[in-house]
Amino acid sequence: MEISLSTKGYKVIESGVVLLDEANSELKFDIKANDNFEFKINLKFFDTDSGELDLEKEVEAEKNIIILKCKNFTSGLGTGTTKPLHIATVSEKEIFLNFWSYTLGDEKSARKVEYTFLEEE
Repeated sequence: MEISLSTKGYKVIESGVVLLDEANSELKFDIKANDNFEFKINLKFFDTDSGELDLEKEVEAEKNIIILKCKNFTSGLGTGTTKPLHIATVSEKEIFLNFWSYTLGDEKSARKVEYTFLEEE
């Protein structure tokens, strides 16, 4: 059996759930987009004194790394993207990432991250 998933103009190309051993940790994706292009996405979770929720995107172009700094993603209901984030154009196709994260207990506990990589149809 072969199953393909799509939603609202996007083809789902990968999805999953990961448990990190600490709430303030890092999740790294090493992506081989095709034979000619590889890149990395790092989700960095951490808390600040301000407690203000924020998501910052930093690109290290020379290393092909996209860093998503997830500040104060500690809500019990979870925190993440509400719309897919554009992350790359590969072979003339737009690639996006959507993710949602939960802390499992206090700030020293594990973190659950659900993610979906999408390709524009």
